[in-house]
Amino acid sequence: MYHKQRWTLEKIKQCLELISSLVYVRQRPLPSFRYRELDGPLAPPLIGSDVDDSEWLEVNPTDYWGFWMTDFMLRTTFSVPDEWDKSMPIALYLPLGESG
Repeated sequence: MYHKQRWTLEKIKQCLELISSLVYVRQRPLPSFRYRELDGPLAPPLIGSDVDDSEWLEVNPTDYWGFWMTDFMLRTTFSVPDEWDKSMPIALYLPLGESG
């Protein structure tokens, strides 16, 4: 027997509501990002633990940051908590707001 399932908007909405509570079972907020404009697309990235980013602009979730056609870097640090099950998938959600 052939069954054709029609995914109407109402059915999709109902399924999303059902699974939405399972998406982020555990979560931790990320520290603010540090933002710095670069001289161009070929400018070397400022990476490494010895880079001082204390004077860089701080970007918080949902902040308005950056400008049109600007080369930039974002930096932050984070770690996965030890008590989290390492066999479970981990997602990194980056709510960076408006990029201008």
